[in-house]
Amino acid sequence: MMHSVEIDCEHSTAVSDDGWGANEDIVTIQSESAWVLDGATGLGDINCTPCESDGQWYVTQFNEYLKNHIRDTDSSLEGIVNDGIRDTAQRFARFKQARELDDAHLPSATCAICRIENGVLDVFVLGDCSILIGRNNELFGRVYDSRIDPLDADVAHQMQTLVQEEGLSVSEARMECLPLLRANRRKKNKPGGYWALGMEPAASAQGLTRRYTLEERDVIYGMTDGFSALVDTYDQFMSWEAALGFLEQSGLEEGVEKIRQAEKDDPKCLMYPRTKPADDSTAFRAPLMPGVE
Repeated sequence: MMHSVEIDCEHSTAVSDDGWGANEDIVTIQSESAWVLDGATGLGDINCTPCESDGQWYVTQFNEYLKNHIRDTDSSLEGIVNDGIRDTAQRFARFKQARELDDAHLPSATCAICRIENGVLDVFVLGDCSILIGRNNELFGRVYDSRIDPLDADVAHQMQTLVQEEGLSVSEARMECLPLLRANRRKKNKPGGYWALGMEPAASAQGLTRRYTLEERDVIYGMTDGFSALVDTYDQFMSWEAALGFLEQSGLEEGVEKIRQAEKDDPKCLMYPRTKPADDSTAFRAPLMPGVE
């Protein structure tokens, strides 16, 4: 018999720490679902919306859509994301300047969403956010979409070369790499490129989906790439299993502290090549408890 479980909201925790410019991350935890959203950093001076950035506007709108529709268990997470993209795109199209933007400047975001029903966790990841599941102090599962990583690595390498060999500052190197950043952004939601929340509902079909049977003592983590950088960029731990042990003992805030210290120790982005000095760092920890039968 499958026992009902739900998220223990009282003992759940979350962190969202500004990195570089406007914070374009959002985290939400509910009793039967949780998610993180990471808006893409703008690549120009154009801003169509009343928010600090169009990326921030996008995740705010998409977050509200999820809050209103995530409990629709007749729809899969892919279907909800598909409808959410369509709704958000239609809202964005109402802004006067929206029709003048090309693909490099249209707002987009990545997501990691999970939902519990009848003791089963459904996971949907689109872009470089991730979901981790811990069981008995060990890593039970991780879902991460790495398709954008080669594009980011190419930019980071070129920035590193400009800083190291030509003496440019990190900001100057990023400006020099704007044409490449924009070329990469135009590969969004195209075959051979990468997939993200944007203006194309069909992108939802490219999301990574997983299903896990849960146990009452499991713990779920969701994080943006600014937090998963703890392992994936800054090598603060040799494995995600080791990182999970640290986070379980010390908490999310200590994870952010390690990230910020690594960034401070490498202000020129040479030891840890990356496309900007610091990124928004957002994560949640959601322990489980028995649900109402």
